[in-house]
Amino acid sequence: MTYHDVSLARADRRLTDMSGTPTEWRSRSALDRKSRIVVGVSLRDPSSSIDPNSRMPRLMSRLFGISAPAPLADPRLESLRRFCILYRDGDARSTAEADLLTSDFGYSEDMLEEVRTEIRGRAHTR
Repeated sequence: MTYHDVSLARADRRLTDMSGTPTEWRSRSALDRKSRIVVGVSLRDPSSSIDPNSRMPRLMSRLFGISAPAPLADPRLESLRRFCILYRDGDARSTAEADLLTSDFGYSEDMLEEVRTEIRGRAHTR
């Protein structure tokens, strides 16, 4: 006789986001796993990580030793991270970044809308 734990089966379909809050697994997501992780991480990245060579991040680095996160090695994921940060902050440059994602990296409008929805839904937890 095989024992089947229903609660364990439910737990397998759940993920835990960075704040430790369980969220339902998005089985119908248009985004791959790495892209969903980048969206989650970008909610915590500072705006200064977009342009680490600007004046304020350099000053913070010199005074306090605080440095901006390094860009991601994968250009596709780095562009997604930049889009998420710009969109989260309401920056007008997010439109240009969205165009880059669709034209150069193969993201569809459905994928970008899913990212926007995720950011709007989770940005309040920052």
